[in-house]
Amino acid sequence: MSGQVKETSGEDAIHSSSPASGGETGEKTQEEGVTAVHAASSKGNLEVLQLLLDGGCSINERTRSELSPLHCAAGCGHAHIVRHLVVAGASVNMVDSGGRTPVFTAAENGYLDCVIALTQAFADTTIKSNKGLTPLCVAVLNDYTDIAVMLLSYGPQCVNVCDGGNSLPLHYAVRNGNAQLVTALFAAGSRKNVLNKNFESPVHHAVVGGNLEVLELLVKAGCDVNLCESMGNVTPLHVAVNMHSDIQLFRPMLHLLLQGGCILNWRAFSTLETPLYRSLGLGKTDMSRELISHGADPNLASPFDITALQRACQKGNVGLVNLLLSCGINWKRERWMSSYDTSCRREVIELIHLWKDSVVSLQALCRIRVRNTIAEKLEWTLDRVVLPQKVRNYILLRDLVDTHLTYTLPLVTIPHEK
Repeated sequence: MSGQVKETSGEDAIHSSSPASGGETGEKTQEEGVTAVHAASSKGNLEVLQLLLDGGCSINERTRSELSPLHCAAGCGHAHIVRHLVVAGASVNMVDSGGRTPVFTAAENGYLDCVIALTQAFADTTIKSNKGLTPLCVAVLNDYTDIAVMLLSYGPQCVNVCDGGNSLPLHYAVRNGNAQLVTALFAAGSRKNVLNKNFESPVHHAVVGGNLEVLELLVKAGCDVNLCESMGNVTPLHVAVNMHSDIQLFRPMLHLLLQGGCILNWRAFSTLETPLYRSLGLGKTDMSRELISHGADPNLASPFDITALQRACQKGNVGLVNLLLSCGINWKRERWMSSYDTSCRREVIELIHLWKDSVVSLQALCRIRVRNTIAEKLEWTLDRVVLPQKVRNYILLRDLVDTHLTYTLPLVTIPHEK
């Protein structure tokens, strides 16, 4: 993660208002309500703190922002002060103006020893801040693995508590690409299929981040790789097509999503685009090749009845046109062809004429039939059938996808009569 994400912490508040911080005036300290006990706690000065307590200072004194001396010590990482205050009778579950407890403040700022000291004093780790975060959630959010694992061992009851944005700790662990925490959260019983208020599942986060290790963990754990909100209906595969251009990343990502039961031909409600059609629109040819190879339906059109073949022809991509034709095009859908002679490249026109005017070989027809029968479960089915690798590759169009030839025609030409 690029940087920590914090609410206004006890550490920041105390350092800015402490008279010992340098450059600050006693007047500001008075305005903030910071007492000498707060200052001693924030600076870790045990001797001064004890003198103040012996002199009758309140151990639970509050600043204007409701910070207690225990908040100050926990937020500044002084575990010895935390233990001393707890033994002296400080309340371990007091909340500041942001709803943060001392254990929350320690977890937020990454102080493991303070978190341990407070949990040993039976601090309540289920109390949520005003933004809906628990100590576990803020530790995961800030990528403090040791603190998050410790809190899980103390009590996993917060593992399924969502924050104000309906994100689980799992969402944050996946977004940070923290495979260790993802594994620990699953072991603690984390739910797998939750959409946050941005309609993102943990799988969406893994896909956006391009983290294959975490995505594999999610797939193996049984996360729904097709989970999406009901209005936009944008699946993680749609997101992968939109977000990534590197085919070396997209290829294994697609493989993992297919292992998890990804629906290749899912149509987003907002545009009715399949992932294949979207990749064609974005000009991501290598991505389109992979989707076609694995069984994406080339005959699904856009809301404006523009087919995948028409889109490929418009872009003048001869190799991609040949790949689509090799899948088995429904010619009745290609109503646009009455005018294609004037709008397409010469090579595209010649290729379409060859497919329409020649007899396709039996071998090519068998491939089309197999692909159309199995459809989008193509790779899943082939993985469960014993086939020679050469036959498997042929069915998956690898002879056309991997070679990047302009085109190779599986045709038998019928000579014209003289």
